[in-house]
Amino acid sequence: MNAGKQQRLYRILNPNDGRAVCVAADHGWMSDFTPNVAELRRIVGQVVEGGADAILLSLGQAMRLGELLKGRHTPALLVRADWMNMPRLGGSNVANAIPQQELRHLAIATAQDALDLGASAITIYLFLGFDDETEARNLATCAAFAQECRRIGLVCIIEPLAVGASVTGANIVDVLITGARMAVEVGADMLKIPFTGDVESFRRLVQAAEVPVLALGGARSERETDALELVAEALEAGLHFLLEAYSLVEADYPNRGVSALWRRLNFPLFYQVDVLFALRVAALLGALDRPGAQRSLAWLAGWRDRQGRWHGASPFRGRTIREVAPDREETDRWVSLFAADVLQQAEGTGVAGGDQLGRRYSATAAR
Repeated sequence: MNAGKQQRLYRILNPNDGRAVCVAADHGWMSDFTPNVAELRRIVGQVVEGGADAILLSLGQAMRLGELLKGRHTPALLVRADWMNMPRLGGSNVANAIPQQELRHLAIATAQDALDLGASAITIYLFLGFDDETEARNLATCAAFAQECRRIGLVCIIEPLAVGASVTGANIVDVLITGARMAVEVGADMLKIPFTGDVESFRRLVQAAEVPVLALGGARSERETDALELVAEALEAGLHFLLEAYSLVEADYPNRGVSALWRRLNFPLFYQVDVLFALRVAALLGALDRPGAQRSLAWLAGWRDRQGRWHGASPFRGRTIREVAPDREETDRWVSLFAADVLQQAEGTGVAGGDQLGRRYSATAAR
């Protein structure tokens, strides 16, 4: 992934925790005209004020409302590059003023169009469960968009949807997992995909994807707690993958291997992550008391020197602000602060203190 695409990716994902809250507001050209579409300017303003990480708009709305996204602290712009008529096939909650009988899907904008509007990413559909011809045509469209995104450095988000006639309640999870892999194989940088309904099956999907996953909000609900439960279940699936299904320190994740920076303590971070960053995220989520975090905490404690400090590295100092950790001593101070904070939080949850963790790591390494 080139540097430009990485920068745009972290306009979407919060660089402090790797998460994102994205608002989809791209439905105005796919279903009936609704009050929300008529009041989209007001709604986008509320999204900006609410601090969302990104907002998804159609190309036309991005041209009209892009002015609301000016500034450093506004949501990243995602542009919907394709159109489909699925909401008007009679299976959703719209009035179907112009009902349709068959799925139709068209590319409307190019990745360059989105980039010219200042977008960080485009989003495109991948429909699953239809006949071979429809699937092949749709996959070719996704591959062409992914290729253009690679060329110009734009993030490509593919949205697999299991809606065809061959999809059933019994196979929908497997269909979505297969769709996730298809999207990644043709070049998706992120996925926007429906939550599968339970933590275990969504965990399987996240493991298969190996790219950042945005969980769709699911069915309409009048209860705010439903959305919170969805977020909690998605986070649970991610934590299990990171800390329990695999080893954080060994990094035996199902991918092509990790960077040499993974087991170093780095500051400032650029676009990479390391074990310490992952533990800081786990601390934010209250997950340091999990058994899967223990070896990682022991590993971290084992890197403390006799003066109680940790030594860090700054491989990307030349690409960041010079005043941030300008020398090795300042880097060590920041790394020591973060490491000590993680261990202190772990001790507060009932996990063994730093000295005990260090001895435990030393004993494990000796074996």
